[in-house]
Amino acid sequence: MSAKKVIMSKLVSLNKMDRSFDLEFWDKVGVQGRFQALWQMVLEAEAIKGKNADQSRLQRSVQNIKRRKS
Repeated sequence: MSAKKVIMSKLVSLNKMDRSFDLEFWDKVGVQGRFQALWQMVLEAEAIKGKNADQSRLQRSVQNIKRRKS
């Protein structure tokens, strides 16, 4: 997965800070960029815990729903 690098900066005073910059950044990064950032955080968290990052994967859960007979 190779995506173009997005670099943005903004200087604001602390009392005028809002989420608009963050929302604009993640919108420009796109879905693939968000996933890459997420996966990088997963690998870093595993490294901090001393675990082998090669074994890492996204958590999956399975649910079975049965309809009641009426």
